[in-house]
Amino acid sequence: MEYTKLMEKGQYKEALKLLLEHENLYLEKITCLYEMKEYDKVISFFESIVDKLEQDYFEVLGFYILSLLEENQFDKALDVLNEELSMPYVQDNYQVLLDSLYDNVIERKKFFLAEQESTNILSVDEIKHLLLDHGDFVSQFKAISALDQINVRSILDELEVYLTNPRNSSILKSFILERLTQQQVSQGVLVNKNNCEYEVMPLAFNPVFQDHNFILTRNLLEEHLDSNPSLLAMAYDILDSIVYILYPETIEEDEQNLYAAAIEYYVYSLNYEDLSVDFESYYDLDLSSVEKFSEYLSSLLENEKELSSDVTY
Repeated sequence: MEYTKLMEKGQYKEALKLLLEHENLYLEKITCLYEMKEYDKVISFFESIVDKLEQDYFEVLGFYILSLLEENQFDKALDVLNEELSMPYVQDNYQVLLDSLYDNVIERKKFFLAEQESTNILSVDEIKHLLLDHGDFVSQFKAISALDQINVRSILDELEVYLTNPRNSSILKSFILERLTQQQVSQGVLVNKNNCEYEVMPLAFNPVFQDHNFILTRNLLEEHLDSNPSLLAMAYDILDSIVYILYPETIEEDEQNLYAAAIEYYVYSLNYEDLSVDFESYYDLDLSSVEKFSEYLSSLLENEKELSSDVTY
């Protein structure tokens, strides 16, 4: 079909024009809208056709939830997912998809709320209090966001106490390290992460998303998952979380394929997709090594989830 060829080439606007000449084909239409970043139109379109969906329901629902996230409509997304999860029977593969989407909404809402609260200017004493005396994840994120407003050198001792506490979020620790880097702090600080202790010289590091090997790993995922935008979006989220959990460790030049393959494997397993992908021909890796490294990444994500699970909604 002509619209399929156009979608494969990334010509979503042209493909959508052809799709609108046909009834149904809802998944294809909503895929085009999502890829065009027309998130408000994805939302309104889904709500207008939801009662007509006879196939691809959960795939279309996935784009709807992801679009609600892009529009910061977290509570609406949670209401929809709660309704789906309350159904008496959900197939195992879709149960995993819904659970994964639910966790994603919670995480995005968590950071959004923290960013909203961080717009109020905090005093140095308030920052110290939120970091050291308050266990709430959102409050800690609020304090870390406020570091942009002060000279972080004035509270390096307090920041090091936070950085060396193994009960604190690894991702939030990376946010602190990034701010130390941005303010060109040349004094070394100790960091405890993933059962390892590091002495970090912030001035010697780049922000996480500027790391060359991170960018190349992201490109590998895009090349391999570009035909499935919902899986690609999930892979991006997982990669982002992983690099922040591991920082100041970074992806090495010879590890790009391993990280991309393991994340792809993990995304497939979450969605009960076919795991017989030929990892050897695309990534030059055997399936057993991909599976083993995927389990390692999964354990990092689970540990981080426990560290940041004290927020109540």
